[in-house]
Amino acid sequence: SLHNLKLFLLICNVLFAFLIEMNDKLEEKQTKNKLAVFEHIPCKEKKNNNKNKRGYKRALSPSSDSGLVIDDEDSQHPTKKRVQGVRLVKEPLSLECGWNSCEEVFDSYRKYNYHVKEHAENDCAEGDEMMCKWRDCTTIISEKSLLSQHVSYHGYHTKLKNIGKNVLGRRDLPDCTREVEEAFPLYINGYSCDWKECGGLFEDVYEFHEHIKLHINSNPKYCKKDEIIECLWQGCSYKCSSQYKLSDHLKMHTKEKVVACPTCGAHFAGKTKFYDHRKRQLPPEVQNYQCSQCSKFFPSERLLRDHMRTHINHYKCTMCDMTCPKPSALAIHFRYRHLNERPLQCHLCSYMAVTKQALDAHLITHCTESLLACEDCDYRCRSFYGLDKHYQKVHGLVSSSLI
Repeated sequence: SLHNLKLFLLICNVLFAFLIEMNDKLEEKQTKNKLAVFEHIPCKEKKNNNKNKRGYKRALSPSSDSGLVIDDEDSQHPTKKRVQGVRLVKEPLSLECGWNSCEEVFDSYRKYNYHVKEHAENDCAEGDEMMCKWRDCTTIISEKSLLSQHVSYHGYHTKLKNIGKNVLGRRDLPDCTREVEEAFPLYINGYSCDWKECGGLFEDVYEFHEHIKLHINSNPKYCKKDEIIECLWQGCSYKCSSQYKLSDHLKMHTKEKVVACPTCGAHFAGKTKFYDHRKRQLPPEVQNYQCSQCSKFFPSERLLRDHMRTHINHYKCTMCDMTCPKPSALAIHFRYRHLNERPLQCHLCSYMAVTKQALDAHLITHCTESLLACEDCDYRCRSFYGLDKHYQKVHGLVSSSLI
């Protein structure tokens, strides 16, 4: 009918008007979104505008959620150009022999290590006491194999100081004012590899580190999807995805270092630690980063952040109420307090140890000779701990423990 037709047309008009209105609103919304996007695009600077050619650090807010009190005076200086790094294997070496009057120089660490060990084996006769003839070294050792190990470590230390000297030539770092300390570790049974099903023993530090590289290189450089690299060192469950990460992790087990301070001789597992070592010796008046908890000053914001973490114990023991600031501290606590298992046994007695370091310290007690001698008197002992105690009690000197 005519009435129904008119009603139908009316409904169509209403729907059409509604659709037009919705379409207009949608287009308006899209236009706003596009404008919002374009509003955040920075304009290109004019070519003749050189005012902001160099970037500046953003000033740190004096009040922050972390509660850190940081002097932002240092943040007003222009950002420095990043120094181009050099891979450790590419570091140029100039290694001078320090044995007695020998001054031969090598650019190969392998040849250098072989050369210094020849001195220890050929220039010292087997006897009750053999003194190391390395310049400024007064160590007395009773066994020729241990003297060879000791001299090889001198060569290793010389290489690390050479790398440290190279780093100082590329970076503007503060001077080191600490006294020279060169007390090297001695392993009666040599350096042992605790990799699964290996058990290799090595006379010197060079051979040991070269052997560890074989375990590292037996893994792929980078893992494919669903693959993983496992550390097979005894008692370790670390997993990673590349050779580089495994190599970096194994330094914790092998105690390998990569750089040493050419001034005081302290050596470090990473270049960043070396930078921190030099920066920490800045005078207090130029250390502008202060901890709000203990008021201690630091030379950089990163060192302050690292320090602040020590005030917060994030990690709680599941067996007791003990809390620790980092996982490694919690692992040590758990291993000594809640585990009765001592996996490392002395091959000379029934003693069992929790860590290899504790076992090495125990093995020294089986040595019939006193390997370590005091430089100021006739006192001799079999451990660095005993020598440290002697220096403190008798001579009033600070600890001369390992670097």
